[in-house]
Amino acid sequence: MKKLILVLLSLLMLVSCTASDTENTPSSGSTGDTVQPESSDSGDNEFAGMTVRVSDPLFSAGAELITPDPSHYRVGGLFDYTKLSQLSGMNIEVHGFTDENRTLKILAEDSDIDIYFFFHDDAKYILDNNLVSPIDSDIIDEFNSKTFEALQKVCVDENGNTVMMPLEYSILSLFVPKQAVEELGLTAQNIEYWEDFYNYLTNYNGPRKSYGNGFNLFHLIEMQYHYYNCDLENGEFDYDNEDFRRLYETLLGNWVFDGSGYDPPYFLNIHLNNYDPDENLFDLNVISSYLSLFDSENNEMRSQEFVTFPVPKYDENVEKNLVTMAAFAYINPYSENKEAAVKLLETIAENYFSIISRNCMYFIFSDTSMYPETIDTESQLFKDFIEISDNSEMLFYDFDDVVSDIDWQYAYHELTLDEAIAERARVVDIKLNE
Repeated sequence: MKKLILVLLSLLMLVSCTASDTENTPSSGSTGDTVQPESSDSGDNEFAGMTVRVSDPLFSAGAELITPDPSHYRVGGLFDYTKLSQLSGMNIEVHGFTDENRTLKILAEDSDIDIYFFFHDDAKYILDNNLVSPIDSDIIDEFNSKTFEALQKVCVDENGNTVMMPLEYSILSLFVPKQAVEELGLTAQNIEYWEDFYNYLTNYNGPRKSYGNGFNLFHLIEMQYHYYNCDLENGEFDYDNEDFRRLYETLLGNWVFDGSGYDPPYFLNIHLNNYDPDENLFDLNVISSYLSLFDSENNEMRSQEFVTFPVPKYDENVEKNLVTMAAFAYINPYSENKEAAVKLLETIAENYFSIISRNCMYFIFSDTSMYPETIDTESQLFKDFIEISDNSEMLFYDFDDVVSDIDWQYAYHELTLDEAIAERARVVDIKLNE
């Protein structure tokens, strides 16, 4: 699912930057428009001039960046490494690896990478195999304590030692214009479960449209099913049951032929005008897309126009929302440069909003005082987001690499329901027992 979500989040961020009636107001450090930071005072920095080597999962395999080398240009990644280098006083080498090559490097006890950045689905493997070393830093401990609990729980080992640091976080939810809520008398209970939501959409006959994106809606609810109705730790799951088959068939089996290919029902599709409060009913999206909406004509933010609801539940077992995507950092236990690596992570912690990349979802803090002034933390939209995020959990299992083709083939009517369910069970069982 990680690859699917990364594509979705990239698309949503692109859409948020191109909405026809709005423009983005830069968040501090998120667009490269902030004041360039001063270089660290080498007289006070024992690590000045040292080189720290980083693995960034947003870098393509084989890509690299060397901050003091003018022949290397800034490429995408989790951070603006030029600014980070100036703030830390250190040179930074950034490298891109495939997931497989990164894992092999760790298992081989290679010392040529000092800090690994990675996505949440790698966290369990890293922790279970004790591929971490404690990070002794009051600065990082304080930083971690300001983030959402679901992130904090990943950052400590079984002895309570800090071994990781959160870098980014996103959670998809349903965004609704306030005027639509008032018109319809909509409450969270109206759409609490996925069938409630689906029925609400199919029974609605007004002028508004929903941009729920049925494929990703399915995967988000499937995450809940895996977390609350399966025991993946012991390899136990079941797709061949009445409830899951109904979910699968309803959200993926009702795609229609439009003359050239199969598409989701219109009310579960993505459109570019989902920010129109007169047209939107529901939009499955990320908070940054809405908090960055700006009305240039009236010179004001538009976040007060919207509220957000959690993704509907799979069933009554679901108690918390599932994190869509998160990224973390940890120091290679085999690094010979650990003290400098800690200093670099401390620099990130102290300057997070000055260096975070535009490619990232930087809403990682439960403590609203951590956000820059450009974020409207007083809006109901933001408060709803914090409440949803505070009540969240992390699912460490990712089956996208083995099930996504099956799901698409079923949606395109290339597989029957029975064939898709059976093939899903086969490939997931293999992956859990690798």
